[in-house]
Amino acid sequence: MTPLNRSDLHTAIGGISADTWTPLAETLYEAGLYFEGKASFFNAGVTYTSPITDWCQKSYIIVITDGLSTQDRNPVLTTIGNNGDTDGDGVDPGTYPDDGSDYLDDVAKYLYDIDLRADLDDKQ
Repeated sequence: MTPLNRSDLHTAIGGISADTWTPLAETLYEAGLYFEGKASFFNAGVTYTSPITDWCQKSYIIVITDGLSTQDRNPVLTTIGNNGDTDGDGVDPGTYPDDGSDYLDDVAKYLYDIDLRADLDDKQ
């Protein structure tokens, strides 16, 4: 990353306003659907085109947040892994104000473990 790109990125991030809820795990789950090229769970009628084109391609998701998880308990999160406790740490779902959750690490583990493009060789 060039110094100019880094500066532009900092400016863009600094310009983001905190607004309403922070569904961290749900957002990461949706990002996983994007990488898989599947239908959106939270946006009806939207189907993603996976950016993954090669089995050895590196892909990253960067999570930027304005605070604790809120409004982050959609039942779909409990369908992955061990009732949502994919990483086995035993602290899920946790209790937070405004329906926050501890599912972010579990969704990250889930996405790490699955094959995002089964039609390509090896595991993505």
